[in-house]
Amino acid sequence: MPSTNNILKRLEIAIRRKIIKFLSNNSNSNHNSKKDSDRIHIEKSGNYFSLNENCKILLLRQDRIGDVLISTPFIRILRGRFPAAQIDILLGNKNFGARHCVEKYVNNCWLYNRKIFPSLLLIKRLRNQRYDLIIDLFDNASATSSLFIKLIKSNYKLGISKENEYVYSHTVAKPDKNKYHIVERTAALLNAFGIDPSQQSLSLEYEFSQLEISIAKAKMKSGCLLIGFNLAGSSRRKFWGVDNNIALINKIAEYIPKAEIKIFSTEDYRDELNHICSNSNSIPSPKVSSFHEYAALLSQCGIIISPDTAAVHIAAAAGIPCVAIFEVAGSAKTGKPWGPYGSPGEVVTTKSPDLSGLSPEDVFAAFIRIYESHFLTESEGCEEVER
Repeated sequence: MPSTNNILKRLEIAIRRKIIKFLSNNSNSNHNSKKDSDRIHIEKSGNYFSLNENCKILLLRQDRIGDVLISTPFIRILRGRFPAAQIDILLGNKNFGARHCVEKYVNNCWLYNRKIFPSLLLIKRLRNQRYDLIIDLFDNASATSSLFIKLIKSNYKLGISKENEYVYSHTVAKPDKNKYHIVERTAALLNAFGIDPSQQSLSLEYEFSQLEISIAKAKMKSGCLLIGFNLAGSSRRKFWGVDNNIALINKIAEYIPKAEIKIFSTEDYRDELNHICSNSNSIPSPKVSSFHEYAALLSQCGIIISPDTAAVHIAAAAGIPCVAIFEVAGSAKTGKPWGPYGSPGEVVTTKSPDLSGLSPEDVFAAFIRIYESHFLTESEGCEEVER
């Protein structure tokens, strides 16, 4: 039977689709709404906006942590195109903690927390900004983005062509989900500014101060290869199970006896973490008080294994070899997995609705490929990895 999380997720998706359909019908019935024939659809790179250098731009990215991490290349290049512009970004409760990866490129980070009265106040404040352009960074249709675009006035509204494209003044062609990584699909929006994304560096980034790096190094100090296990993702669906984790860790410990394995976990998995560490050659990672601190510690690992895309993107930003464990293989609907982009990585997927279809042997084989390609030495595979 479907889990409670899966049922709630399906219900959430159904509600979002109803909202999008309502907005679409309302838009079509409104004689002032922009007709399909009036919308500019962008097929190739060119300058489609009349914007001055001091223009105001609002980016919509109010979803999960991974979403803001994969958006950094686009935001970095946009800032390079408009160095004097006011570029703001709207984040949500779930990814506001990851704002550090884009703060150097934006003027303001707005927080959307889904509560009615704070949301109304936020909309009023955003309307008062009088943005020249709103850019929806979502690859899939977002009911929340549709509402904000409807309620916030701007001269131009840009998004990827999809189900809710009726809210945009300009759309860019949606790259094939099964051929292009989400980083590349998001970067397709650059075509609206005369920037060919295929000619740009789309590397991920997540910077830390020297003090933050020093603190992280002190906390994660290891005299040998440090392997970081990220235990779970944003839902129980992304938890691989106690027995699978124990089996994989023991296989790695047997293969690399001097490796140090640290497990990253949230308080929600405290019991599972304790059980895994008690039955395998692993220890918990130091406790953290923020996502930023977690990212700094993770960046000190030599190899990262994770079922969660946020950790995978941090690994890619730091150039750390990574094994990504995903529950659904690419399909016309889900598209190419959000695996490591531009960095060494192995993606292990299953067609099951959860991770139960993956065996420890599957993931261990991927780990061995990564290890032998990047870390195998004559000293029994043991070396201190400096970051």
